[in-house]
Amino acid sequence: MEFTQRKKTTSTEYVDKRKPPDDFRNLPIFPRKEDIFPEQRPFLRKIIRNGKYEDLEHYLDVQFRLFREDCLAQLRSGIQEYIQERTAGNNNIRRLESARIYHNVRILFRETSLDDILHVLQLDQNTYKNIDWNSTKRLLHGSLVCLSFDHFETFLFATIMRADTNVLSVRGLFKVKVNQTENELEDCILGRLYTMIESSALFEAYRHGLEKLKSIGAGKLAFENFFVNCETEIRKTDYFEKGHVFDFSSITHRRLVKIRRYGERYERVKQYRDWPSSEELHMNPIQYEAFKAALTNEFCLIQGPPGTGKSYLGIQIVKTLLANTECWSRDRTSPILMICFTNHALDQFLESIVDSVDAAFKSRIVRVGGRSGNKVIEDITLKKRCDRVPKKNRLLELNFLQNMISKYKKMISQQNFTIVNNDYLRQYIYFPSQNFTNEEEKTLFRWLNVDKRSVLDSASNNDRKKRKTKINEYLEVENNLLPNNRYENWFYQLTSSVDESEHEDPRIQDSPVLNFGTNILQTWRALAVDNSVKEDKKFLEQVELVIDDILRNINLENTMTAFEAGFYETQNLWELPLPNRWKLYRFWQSQFYRKILSNIENFKISYNEILENYRQEIFNNEYRVLERAALIAMTTTGAAKYQNMLKILRPRIVIIDEAAEVLEAHIVASLPSSCEHLIMIGDHKQLEPKPAVFELAQKYHLSLSFFERMIRNGISHHCLLKQHRMRPEISSLVKEIYPGLHDAENVKEYKNVSGIASNMEVVKHCVKHDCHAVTHVDDIVTLMTKIISHINAK
Repeated sequence: MEFTQRKKTTSTEYVDKRKPPDDFRNLPIFPRKEDIFPEQRPFLRKIIRNGKYEDLEHYLDVQFRLFREDCLAQLRSGIQEYIQERTAGNNNIRRLESARIYHNVRILFRETSLDDILHVLQLDQNTYKNIDWNSTKRLLHGSLVCLSFDHFETFLFATIMRADTNVLSVRGLFKVKVNQTENELEDCILGRLYTMIESSALFEAYRHGLEKLKSIGAGKLAFENFFVNCETEIRKTDYFEKGHVFDFSSITHRRLVKIRRYGERYERVKQYRDWPSSEELHMNPIQYEAFKAALTNEFCLIQGPPGTGKSYLGIQIVKTLLANTECWSRDRTSPILMICFTNHALDQFLESIVDSVDAAFKSRIVRVGGRSGNKVIEDITLKKRCDRVPKKNRLLELNFLQNMISKYKKMISQQNFTIVNNDYLRQYIYFPSQNFTNEEEKTLFRWLNVDKRSVLDSASNNDRKKRKTKINEYLEVENNLLPNNRYENWFYQLTSSVDESEHEDPRIQDSPVLNFGTNILQTWRALAVDNSVKEDKKFLEQVELVIDDILRNINLENTMTAFEAGFYETQNLWELPLPNRWKLYRFWQSQFYRKILSNIENFKISYNEILENYRQEIFNNEYRVLERAALIAMTTTGAAKYQNMLKILRPRIVIIDEAAEVLEAHIVASLPSSCEHLIMIGDHKQLEPKPAVFELAQKYHLSLSFFERMIRNGISHHCLLKQHRMRPEISSLVKEIYPGLHDAENVKEYKNVSGIASNMEVVKHCVKHDCHAVTHVDDIVTLMTKIISHINAK
């Protein structure tokens, strides 16, 4: 039998015809406040199990919203649970059901890196000292966290960028990228203590997929006829229809796959009737039919119970395709894309492939992403194959630019209570400096009557009526804008990408400093504690009113025009009345800060150019390696992350292992639009996708894989039924699930298990299950441990 075809389900299924409230492409990937505290339930529609979608937009909208909700729901639940506990009077919350909580997390300082601006955070010592960082899944790269200093009345989101287990265990330090834009992100976040909640759903596994789903337009989803319309007709591959030939020698003679030399002769067949027999290919008849379908059909589903040779068959398919690259890449170079959901499964599959090719062909196999302790896999990783991109000089340049931007911003933050001195005005704008010197009697501050002596004289000579001043408001603004970040020096060397002390930049001497003028608030603080002033309360009140007048003059909007300023600048400015002096100064001040803002924008442009050039160089290096590859292997997350690269490489053949365990949105996100030949291997009866939110699986069918959905809708698939792993006593338990499953001869020859009466024992307990208790689980684990120890002893 060539294939198994399930009868198409004919039961009527309710299809939600509601129109979405907005375009899903306008929804941000990162959560918003309304996502954490929604006024109504998110708009979600069920995955259609039986039948087709209305169109591509309907399909993508359903998948995107469910995928996004699965990503964000755990974090939302954690924050809401925290608030409920606080409302109930619990101020010592140590554990949340759906998220992880950390108390007293401090944001120490910002750090410039080639991953953009990062923030260095530190956990409370009582937290990081009590976690085994080598085994935990906390603070993984790409995890989403939410931080708040006011019990989530306000909060910010960040993703974990670097969390070294050694640094965490010793110092509790890790680095994040805060999601807020630079304009939203204030310096006042530094040094504060936060409550941090970490989502248990790994954000990194969702974000790239969500971005890919948003980018899919009309005609850009490969195999749209299957994903959207649930068609069941499967065509032959384009290259098979064109009569290209196949070489099977790597399987029939179990030879290593090698790069074909020009003019080299090899065994080849063209028609089905000429193919080697199943015995020659070392396959059973069902594997043989699945193998032929995988090579010749544009879309092939291969299902198999445990031990039926799915992995073996997948390896033979890949070996054959690699040995016949000239068939499917004759008109353009195109790699095979191998995808698995987990790094572990991908590395296992790859190891078998690498062992099946010669040394020269091994150079054409590339593993993208992942960290493997396996030397075989480590040698073929993209990181190992790429040229090293220089970082040191770029980091120095970024540090300089960020230092300048930061200092300029601090200058702007003080503009409402600072008089810019004449030296700084002279540096940045056209300024009649001949009117001013650094002598006390000729300074700009004396000209405006804002120096200490002038303030005291004004307070003595005027009897201002008492009024409420705004000095305290300005003091509060200053206090928030200029925190004393004492933590930066303590931890800089441990965490910084560049040690500035070793790489001094000669331009630093030209960088702006914060004492660029007279801070009127500092003048007020100095006078307020001066014994000669504070002892006379009425005089102190007059001083306060003078300071308030100065602050008001700084912040008035009426200034001279450029024409008026040009006229007065040729005059003796010391003869101007004080109101005109202030109007002229405000003109200079506006010109000065306009220049500062312009400098900031120019530095930002330079900063972004450095980052873009660095990323482009990395991209080019990776492309030079990948364009020569015959097989590229990556996880579903990696495929979504590298979607721009895959657009250029345009892989025709995509093979997905463990396909029945992958959320459909992951499949769509990892599938390049260039795919013309899709092979999926899995078993929906063993394991199904595991959404982070159980409700989405139950109510919205999110746990239904694309693999199973196609089988439910009657598409032909190949089910392997000869198992080589389970002894007959065990396989008999699953034969009702897999009709037609039968045992290979080797499993009938297994020796009996020593130490127990029969080869299979059923362990049961009579303790009533309590969903809130785990003691019965501990009892069973203890019992099983004793049994295994007993068997091993025998």
